[in-house]
Amino acid sequence: CFGIRNGGNGRIGRSPWPPQRVIHLSRLVRKDVTGNVSSERVYVNKYGQTAKMNVSRIGDKTLREEAPPLGTVRWLGLDPGLAILRWAVLEGEDDLETRLVDYGTIETGKKKAVSERLWELEQDLVALMKEFTPTDVAVEIPLLNNTYPSTTGVLKAIAVIELVCYRELGLIPVHLYPAQWKGHLGNGRAEAEEVNETLSLLFDLAVSASVRLDAIGIAYAGCCGVGQS
Repeated sequence: CFGIRNGGNGRIGRSPWPPQRVIHLSRLVRKDVTGNVSSERVYVNKYGQTAKMNVSRIGDKTLREEAPPLGTVRWLGLDPGLAILRWAVLEGEDDLETRLVDYGTIETGKKKAVSERLWELEQDLVALMKEFTPTDVAVEIPLLNNTYPSTTGVLKAIAVIELVCYRELGLIPVHLYPAQWKGHLGNGRAEAEEVNETLSLLFDLAVSASVRLDAIGIAYAGCCGVGQS
């Protein structure tokens, strides 16, 4: 479920608490580069098992408690994948007033059945929608290549994204090819290192080379009107 590597271990662990005490609890884990506080949530899955959902870079107060000003445009950018789905939330309507709200990842275990992984992805995307209530969504669409097994997983993840966006908020995502959102940053063929460098400068971030910021670039392109007629 939700989470990025924390202390070298990003796996979802089992909670020692008995199921009757599990009611979406939250406790502080660490602060992130945006100044918000992450949390570790406990839930019961459809099999009745107790599990932990490590929520990366989400504030200790949900946006349902602290809603954005009326009329605020909020973009959710998604870099889809079955193993790792990267997300970012931006506010603003152009490149001059855009603000990074939060970003993070959703991860699913590779040893689990695909059906279970898609179910976990769906549950965590619903949590994201409720947490940030985006007004718009931008999703990267990969160039189809049947020689890469991961392409099938990405397409399945995109299908779940489309479902959750429309069912929860009535949103139809903007589809962006990699060259489109990367081109908005200056180079449609940019590698991950160049993308990170550009976005780190734009949003004043200090991240390690292992952290991918693609979702921020996708949200940023959507916010600036890329891919919209």
